[in-house]
Amino acid sequence: MQRNCAVFDEPKNNYMKALIIIVLIVAAACNGNQGTNKSIQTFIPGTYVRHYEGEYSKGGEDTLTINEVNGGAKVYSIVRHVSYQRIIDKKVQPREYKTENWTGIYNEKDKILHEQKRGVIISFNPEKKTLMVGSDEYQKIK
Repeated sequence: MQRNCAVFDEPKNNYMKALIIIVLIVAAACNGNQGTNKSIQTFIPGTYVRHYEGEYSKGGEDTLTINEVNGGAKVYSIVRHVSYQRIIDKKVQPREYKTENWTGIYNEKDKILHEQKRGVIISFNPEKKTLMVGSDEYQKIK
């Protein structure tokens, strides 16, 4: 006895529909994650500034300039310029300057830039135009 009625194929059809829906959801999730990574990687290059003052320093400015070195390997050069004036015995001292050169590698899974020398973790928020180094927030200016 042969069954040509579509009613008998219904479980098979439901299985295929569910499988197609699952594949589409997984594909959308993967593409969404790649889009997020791509938008963060596009956002990373630039200049970021943080201003600070404290009990022992005045007029502190911390600038990070990040440039892509090798896009395929996700390698970035980071130049950090710091300037501040120390306060010693309530007297403001001449401005001091420091420059450091770092190398960072972008981690797609965690969406962070991992600085190689000291192990500094840098995270990005393109919507707020900021990056975070620990609890220090830098504003993107270029």
